Amino acid sequence: MVDYGLASVYEPDTAVINAVIAAKPARILLVEDNDEHRIWIQDQLSAGLTLRFECRHAQSLADAITLLGSGKFDAAILDLGLPELSGYQSQLVIHMVAPGLPVIVLSGDDSPKTRELSRMCGAVRFLVKSEVNPKALADSVLAALTRAGI
Repeated sequence: MVDYGLASVYEPDTAVINAVIAAKPARILLVEDNDEHRIWIQDQLSAGLTLRFECRHAQSLADAITLLGSGKFDAAILDLGLPELSGYQSQLVIHMVAPGLPVIVLSGDDSPKTRELSRMCGAVRFLVKSEVNPKALADSVLAALTRAGI
């Protein structure tokens, strides 16, 4: 997991976030084209997050754009390996459609170049799929929600 030096500014405060969201679940958009990965990520979220959340799934970037147009989300988890565009292009499209939406990037590529390009495209956090666990994913979502002012 890479934090990009924002931890001191956007350190998640679970107690505050839980209190604010108690009446309304956090809305998370998961953009993942692989069903097995989608189920696994949702399981990781359920195991790691102590706050209430709703996770909507988009199978493609086009589905994500439709969902973003029809409702408000508090954070997005984006697979960089979508078939429609390169991961960075997908990231930029998400930011154009939903400016200010914190995006957590998931990738199978752990190269420094991929991490840096993802950060330059606005990722709040970058997670390597093989290293994702409930705590890392929950910490990333909480940091994204904190950044969004939730």
